[in-house]
Amino acid sequence: DTSQVIAGQDVQVRVKSLAAGTPIVITTDRVRLRMSRFTATVASVTPPNFFVNGLPALFTNATPAVTQIQVETSLPTEFEGVADVNGLQPGNTVSLRGLLFATTTDPILVASKVRKR
Repeated sequence: DTSQVIAGQDVQVRVKSLAAGTPIVITTDRVRLRMSRFTATVASVTPPNFFVNGLPALFTNATPAVTQIQVETSLPTEFEGVADVNGLQPGNTVSLRGLLFATTTDPILVASKVRKR
């Protein structure tokens, strides 16, 4: 079902059928979550994770609005412009890439890349 799909997720679907109208109805048998990419502002840092806000309008204008995302990092996370999460400070601008998941609180991005701008 679509209850776990949130604004900002990059998904790929295999279309089985398409019905015109408002809304357009798509029937699919496959949905694949792909890497989301966006730029945001570091709100707080608690290694190995951090929170971002200052999100693009795609998130903040959604219903419900997404105003903050938790970013999870691990050994495979690639950092650019900074050695690791310890080099980030609140107010830094970062470009992020990773899988974005809905949760009951803030969405979580499992980061594959963090680039300090």
